Amino acid sequence: MRFVMGLAALALAGCTAQDLGLAPPEDGPITRALAGKTLTLDGAPEFQVTFAKDGTISGFAEGRWSVTDGAYCRTLTGPPGMAGTECPVTELSGETVTFTSSTGRSTWRISPAPDA
Repeated sequence: MRFVMGLAALALAGCTAQDLGLAPPEDGPITRALAGKTLTLDGAPEFQVTFAKDGTISGFAEGRWSVTDGAYCRTLTGPPGMAGTECPVTELSGETVTFTSSTGRSTWRISPAPDA
């Protein structure tokens, strides 16, 4: 169930950022926590995504991310079943980030990206 909730939280469409063009992330706590980092889904180490400083997402999911006016948003282009845009409530706590959407919560461990 945690896996399904994690995928759903990552996949739910919900908001726009710069008309879904998703501008590069603005500076702030969320950007500093995520930019250049790899996130691993809590309890499912095979699900990792890397948040590049230029606003791209790669790994298990592909797409773009942004922070505008302090709000995190992301648009995924793959995998196909997860494509869409979402702006979940984002909570930072030490080396973890929790995303909460209408479909549930998912917690991810933050670590330096392998090539960072």
